Amino acid sequence: LGRILPFVLGKQNGENRLLQPMLLSPLQDARLKHIKQRLVVPFDGTFVEHQDALRQLWRLSYPDRELPSLKSEAWKEMGWQGFDPSTDFRDEGFISLENLIFFAKKYPVRILLSCAYSHLSHRLWWTCIA
Repeated sequence: LGRILPFVLGKQNGENRLLQPMLLSPLQDARLKHIKQRLVVPFDGTFVEHQDALRQLWRLSYPDRELPSLKSEAWKEMGWQGFDPSTDFRDEGFISLENLIFFAKKYPVRILLSCAYSHLSHRLWWTCIA
């Protein structure tokens, strides 16, 4: 972040002051560069890696249900806008699907509960995670 926002305004004694730029360690700098590269990867439903990631998210979210095709009404039950979940990633890119998978692995009970209640009108939880 230090390279993105080289000088940050800070408030000290009621006055705004420029703070020194944040210095990143080589490891932090490498991680930031990696994240920046991942942010520009669009989701592409024709890529096998992206298709496999969608399948993985389904299996994590519904471990006891059969995996539907990648274009199916069953995806709407999970909270997607339509029968093709890939269209929901057009603005956020592949990293948002990776974030959902991370969340599903890290918090499996929460993801199962969220899917159980996804039929309600409040489907914003996916957006918050992605």
